[in-house]
Amino acid sequence: MEKRLQVMGAFCLFLHHAHLTIEQRYAEPFKPRPDDLFHVDPKMLGGGAGAGLPALERLISISMSSSSGTVMIDRNPIPHAVIECAVDLLDVTLLAEPEAVGLAALINQALTAAFERSFSIAVVTGWSASEFFLNKKWRGHYIGSLAERADRPPTSKEKAFLEGPDFKASVITQILRTANLLTEEQVVSLDRVRKQRNAWAHSIESPTRAGAMEVVQLAIELFGDAYGVMLQVNPEPSGNYAV
Repeated sequence: MEKRLQVMGAFCLFLHHAHLTIEQRYAEPFKPRPDDLFHVDPKMLGGGAGAGLPALERLISISMSSSSGTVMIDRNPIPHAVIECAVDLLDVTLLAEPEAVGLAALINQALTAAFERSFSIAVVTGWSASEFFLNKKWRGHYIGSLAERADRPPTSKEKAFLEGPDFKASVITQILRTANLLTEEQVVSLDRVRKQRNAWAHSIESPTRAGAMEVVQLAIELFGDAYGVMLQVNPEPSGNYAV
């Protein structure tokens, strides 16, 4: 069940990106709604409601065979080209590392929360994704450095130290910048996002809409760096989208 929900969440994120880039107009995020996403038409799905990826494959065939070339998802008419683009991105993500789909779903949760004005949820959720990518870069860096210098992987004691409290997100960020594994813009954004998250966690300082969207944008950028899936989201929870 958890994996299916992750796939649904990731697909919703990719659907949002595809809708923006292909339709080139404003779109709100899609939420994983089993009754909409996996119960498109019980007769056409042949009882496949809740079937996960097979149901997504049927979405493509349904959209191609329909007279309008569209399918209703989350109560919105979605063109075949948009669905096909989203499914292609899902395929790429599923072929990446095992955690990639779950992280895409997490980013979609943050994006949806920002549009629903739950800015604190967007900040905390988006930072969780960004922190994962930061730690992923850090592990790759120190493992590679030890392998190069000592010709061996890190010992358990070394790993415990390098992933311990002495290496906080702010410290890791600066080390990775020195190693040219982060851009200066990413360092600045990581610093602002981390402070936003800490302000909420420690003093319950409410984030702004702009702050919440910055957290989402950073998580999406780091997702692209990690898996080669470059995404675009609507930058404003209201108003018109312009390419």
